[in-house]
Amino acid sequence: MIVGLLIIGLLQGLLYALIALGVALGYGVMKIVNFAQGSFLMVSMYIVYWIWAIFGLDPFLSCAITIPIFFLVGWIMQRTLFKRLLFESWLAQLVATAALGTILDNSALILMKTEFQTITTSYTRVNFDVFGTTLGLPRVMAAIASVITISLVYLFLTRTKMGLVVRATSDDKEVAALMGINVHRTYEFSFGLAMATVAVAASSLMQFFYVTPYVGLIFSLQMWYIIVLAGLGNVFSVIFAGIIFGVAEILGGTLIAPLFKDIVVLLVLMATLWFRPEGLLGRRGR
Repeated sequence: MIVGLLIIGLLQGLLYALIALGVALGYGVMKIVNFAQGSFLMVSMYIVYWIWAIFGLDPFLSCAITIPIFFLVGWIMQRTLFKRLLFESWLAQLVATAALGTILDNSALILMKTEFQTITTSYTRVNFDVFGTTLGLPRVMAAIASVITISLVYLFLTRTKMGLVVRATSDDKEVAALMGINVHRTYEFSFGLAMATVAVAASSLMQFFYVTPYVGLIFSLQMWYIIVLAGLGNVFSVIFAGIIFGVAEILGGTLIAPLFKDIVVLLVLMATLWFRPEGLLGRRGR
């Protein structure tokens, strides 16, 4: 049973890592404290739901629609609101992005009400027995999508010219500007990429989770737990932090009690910060 729980925790942790990846990119490159990311996730989940409800399109196939949409949304948001926040304190960023998230949440509440919306596909109820634990195919597919997305982002950042530009801007924007890099254009691209990962996370979640106007609040704190555990601004160690978070949550909620899962996660977070205040691999993961 323990092995089965570890596998479930691993799969869940990979999805958590994907959800937190956008926040890690935003903070790692631009030093933006974005508390509206969970609300953007909620909006994306609603779009995935309505694409399925109207056209019957599989949530993963809807990525072909939502990824370009949210890349454009990220580009526009960076060019307008977030560009103005770059030179503000982290507290001003927190207040502004939290306000943006509240606007999105309450707008969704007015338009969508409070009903839980879910998606049912031909494989929704396909389950496997793994070491005495039931494992759903949608969770496996969501974890695979997470690994593919995180791997592509990693390869982009480390193997492409634009990725190196993003990393150089993250390291020192003044030096990058002196080298001829258009810093603001790099920021726009980076935030577009961060929002695109939200679209993939939404499609993965809708395989087995519900959406309501306040579903973003469920994941907002989890995103920042993982970011802090990984090391502020560290894109590369988010996957390890997500796995630790997922395993701790599953083991704590199953072996102790469901109410204790958050306590176990927080204890793991506190222990990590006690011994490694900079996070698992430090800010840059080098």
